[in-house]
Amino acid sequence: MDREYLFSITPGGDETLRRIRKEAQADQIPIIRDEVRGLLEWLMAVHRPLRVLEVGTAYGYSSLCMAQHLPPGAVLTTLERNPANAARARENFGRLTFPGVELKLLEGEAELLLEQVLSEEGPGSCDFIFLDAAKGQYQTFLPACLALLKGRGILVSDNVLQEGFVAKSRYAVHRRNRTIHKRMREYLWNLQHHPQLVTSILSCGDGVTLSMKKEGSELKDMKEMNRPELLIPAGSLENLKIAVGYGADAVYVGGEAFGLRAKAKNFSLEEMKEGVAYAHAHGVKVYVTANIIAHNRDIEGVRVYLEELKDVGPDALIVADPGILMAAKEVLPGMELHLSTQANNTNHAALSFWHSQGVKRVVVARELSFAEIREIREKVPPTLDIEAFVHGAMCISYSGRCLLSNYMTGKDANQGACTHPCRWRYHLVEETRPGEYMPIEENERGTYIYNSKDLCLLEHIDDLMKAGVRSFKVEGRMKTGLYVATVTRAYRNAIDDYLKDPALYKRNIPKYMDEIVKCSHRPFTTGFFYERPDGSEQIYDNNNYIRDFTYVARVLSYNPATGRALVEQRNKFVVGDRVEVMKKDGRNLEVVVEAIWDEEGNPLEAAPHPKQRLYLPVPEAVEPNELLRAY
Repeated sequence: MDREYLFSITPGGDETLRRIRKEAQADQIPIIRDEVRGLLEWLMAVHRPLRVLEVGTAYGYSSLCMAQHLPPGAVLTTLERNPANAARARENFGRLTFPGVELKLLEGEAELLLEQVLSEEGPGSCDFIFLDAAKGQYQTFLPACLALLKGRGILVSDNVLQEGFVAKSRYAVHRRNRTIHKRMREYLWNLQHHPQLVTSILSCGDGVTLSMKKEGSELKDMKEMNRPELLIPAGSLENLKIAVGYGADAVYVGGEAFGLRAKAKNFSLEEMKEGVAYAHAHGVKVYVTANIIAHNRDIEGVRVYLEELKDVGPDALIVADPGILMAAKEVLPGMELHLSTQANNTNHAALSFWHSQGVKRVVVARELSFAEIREIREKVPPTLDIEAFVHGAMCISYSGRCLLSNYMTGKDANQGACTHPCRWRYHLVEETRPGEYMPIEENERGTYIYNSKDLCLLEHIDDLMKAGVRSFKVEGRMKTGLYVATVTRAYRNAIDDYLKDPALYKRNIPKYMDEIVKCSHRPFTTGFFYERPDGSEQIYDNNNYIRDFTYVARVLSYNPATGRALVEQRNKFVVGDRVEVMKKDGRNLEVVVEAIWDEEGNPLEAAPHPKQRLYLPVPEAVEPNELLRAY
């Protein structure tokens, strides 16, 4: 855009504004460049917005530049996290007034304030949004900004070219700048490819994006606001890809330290980077666990680990320990923080406290009922998300904070090394009769007094929604790919059907339940959600899983010319076996194994070798990471 033309129509001649600009420059406070000022003033004069939102106030210079061109009745809301800047901006707002134009300054974290504005004003309430805050957080701010922006509304983002280094290879950028480099490139790509936006990048100042929201997308925004997140465990890179393929909205993963599943395969940093890139390419979020209860010896290592996560780029960090929370805020400023169920939060006051400490989401304790969760939702700030476990194994201890493993084996469950003594067989011994083992409840195998049934709320999506649960969390980072695929697909179908039509969901409940039992599970319970569990919620006679289906292979590719799928074996199968391909669209494709070939094309009668790559004829196209199961 021509600099002289902009200046000719918006000369910026107000003396007070010039003084504010000089004061900000003298205090080394970043403010918009002249070209950007001219662009904003021109857009205000031409677009005539009535509701303007600015993210990043600083001294209020850009707010005032825009406000002077707004029509009477307009409201400009600006967000600032720095208290000193906010105070100075309020002072500057008193130095200039514009008849009929209201200036509102909200102080706090931009992400939380955006959700507050969205909650109070509603979707589609803004005509114009100007982003000029922490550049690495633009992508984080984008969903709320899009929800707030009305059709044909304009979104302007400043400083997107970062002095040109976003165009360079990440290896040509200094290591300390790689996170902002990565995030800005992702943001620009998303703006250019977002289905709701038409975007241009202007070489104005340090680079400005000008995006217009397409008309007719507000209804979609409303649906997205009411859509719960399906959060799936990924104990390995393979399971992450399976979860993504079968419909997860987000996955949670653990690194090689500081998570509560030390026995899971977990992710190296390189695997985590690959997993995050894969998930993001498919529109899925990744949350990283660092939810141990830390000891002194852990703290230094935690900070090193958090530094390493800068290059990984997860969407949130799951923590339980206040010390780790504090370290995360220092090392990863701007990172979304989720509070683990290990923190055993059972009341609205506790959730509000953690929210005041910068926590965006709390995983509520499993010991809560639907009524209690609903009351919490009503009493905590609307900007705080509630996450709840909806499926999987239940720990017998309060919110999983178990001491049995540490006491009996020396392995600390709160450090991720649980040996699951709750699943062991127990007998009673009277101290004067050593060696005489008396069953606590009569049966031939002993007594499993701590052995809980598995949680399953697949039949209760409606109550989860009514309780205000934002994220439906599935347990199981140590489970197989078949478990991940089966549970993800069943809950995905149930949630989607409910959002389409609650009556459709109710009719299809038997179908969902028929599917959910096709992976390993124990008998199901609803836990504490309806009433306090009694003895019937325990399993006393065994600690076995129910396994009616076997995970036999994972699809790697499909050749339409030959009608053959390349698969990777997981359990033995033979020619003549009947298997099902779990289609990502919800269908089960029945296949009789008519032939098996190895990678060299040699015919085989059986597939006995783990992870052997094989070719199978299939009656229709299959996709990578679809699973085959035998019954």
